[in-house]
Amino acid sequence: MVEESLTRSMMREGVKETVDYSGRPVAKVMSETRQQPYVKVRQIAMYRLHKELNASASEIARFFRKDHTTVLYALRKVREEIIENDN
Repeated sequence: MVEESLTRSMMREGVKETVDYSGRPVAKVMSETRQQPYVKVRQIAMYRLHKELNASASEIARFFRKDHTTVLYALRKVREEIIENDN
């Protein structure tokens, strides 16, 4: 239980860093909105949690209250954009 709350705390901090950098409100990024500016920040936050905290798609999905396939899509989308921007 301690490990779980520590992970959630670390996930919260990771999302906050991403959202603060973007200048978007945390509440909007964490909400159900499908507006592109907030979705993009949410996807980047998901990617960072996966890469930096080694969080699984299921863990990230629970944190964001999303389906794990949504997280898998976000991870793939951000990864593709990184590769595209590197070229």
